[in-house]
Amino acid sequence: MKLPELADYLASPSRLRALCQMLGISEEALEDGEVAIYMENSLNLESEVRLFEAAETDDLLEFQKDGVQYRYMLEANLAAELLEGAKGSGPLAKAERVLHYAIYDA
Repeated sequence: MKLPELADYLASPSRLRALCQMLGISEEALEDGEVAIYMENSLNLESEVRLFEAAETDDLLEFQKDGVQYRYMLEANLAAELLEGAKGSGPLAKAERVLHYAIYDA
């Protein structure tokens, strides 16, 4: 999944909870801010993204799993907060907003 697709989930609390459930991520971890967005290799719109619980990453900025290098981008709940007012925006605009924040403001 790329960030524009994930951004649509982040913009909807119920869809984000459903995605986490589908991925085996606990709702408690999501509510406690213990779920982070990581990108494969580099922080850009073309990178694949994954959600990980903090316990799985030890809160590292970079880690490797199954031969893939991941870089921390942002906590999922913070990204969701950034998109609360972006309901009318398209997926690409939402993704750009989250990525810009992660790179320049976080």
